[in-house]
Amino acid sequence: MVRMQAAGCTIYSLLLAYYHPPLQSTKGVELTALEFRRDCMQGLSNIVRKVQEKSPLKYPTVRQMACLDPSVMYRDPDRCKRQIKCLVQRFLQDKQLTGGVSAGDVILQQYRIHLDQERRKKELEAQGRKRKAEENHLEELKRRKKSILEVSQGLTRDADRFAEEAEGKAGSKMAMLIS
Repeated sequence: MVRMQAAGCTIYSLLLAYYHPPLQSTKGVELTALEFRRDCMQGLSNIVRKVQEKSPLKYPTVRQMACLDPSVMYRDPDRCKRQIKCLVQRFLQDKQLTGGVSAGDVILQQYRIHLDQERRKKELEAQGRKRKAEENHLEELKRRKKSILEVSQGLTRDADRFAEEAEGKAGSKMAMLIS
């Protein structure tokens, strides 16, 4: 193994030669720092791509597994239904799902039922919160009505008392004027 150094990077030429043949013919000294970095990035990208190709979990499969995240399930259930359907189809194609197509149908049905139950539960919770807020608002309106009635009754009593006093005073003034 021969070590190459450029721009502070150390990499084994054997690894680069295996995964990125164009670098095999060039020498590390001849490459400028930017070219070397670019070639290193391309080499690492090729390494990652080859590792991903040999991996049992492919990118689309992992991407579709996002539908198992509860926050995503409740935020966008339609997209999750499509993703779980594609995920089950992929498992059926790769023969990773025992039970065949019928097991896939059962999985999809259970997933839909779960999403529907959670949606209903969420709707009931929202409806309960709304009902509670409306009940609180109604109680507040009843308290306001009661206080307004008490104030109006007090004002009515005061008005009656002042009217009686005015009649009494007016009657005595009339009597004085008449006499």
